[in-house]
Amino acid sequence: MGIRGGRGVVKRVPEWANNDDKLVIVIRYRWRMFKKAALKAGSKEQIASAGNVARAGSYMAMLAGIAYRHFRLHEDGATIAWRMGLTASNVRQHIYRMKLAAIRLGFGEGSTSGPGWIFLAMRRKWKDPEYRKRLREAHRGKRQSAETRSKISAGRRRYEALRARAS
Repeated sequence: MGIRGGRGVVKRVPEWANNDDKLVIVIRYRWRMFKKAALKAGSKEQIASAGNVARAGSYMAMLAGIAYRHFRLHEDGATIAWRMGLTASNVRQHIYRMKLAAIRLGFGEGSTSGPGWIFLAMRRKWKDPEYRKRLREAHRGKRQSAETRSKISAGRRRYEALRARAS
């Protein structure tokens, strides 16, 4: 199923996200993974989510809200973050983890879409020490251009202005 997104992009909603039962299974799976991470004292995911979970009421409620807004209402990460009091990167990370959970649960490789999934392959590649060494040598001494840095800064300023207006 395709939905017309911003800038003329057609967003594909995974089959498991349209099925209530499968969506609940994915959210429960993420909850078990979160509890497992919480057993490790001071895990990054646990520390980062403490305030967010308190605002949402529970971890599962937060994930359900993100999933509903992203897959059903077709809102982007920044809008979801603004409405739920999260950060945009946190929302993207939760969506990414839900998609990974769906794959691990066998809801289909086809549930992945978008350029973000290229990073999954890169993550596997990154474990190879020879690849990391070649990559570091290729980028040694290179920096972002002033134009790129200004675009990133402008995006951050727009995001901060949006949050300031909301509060």
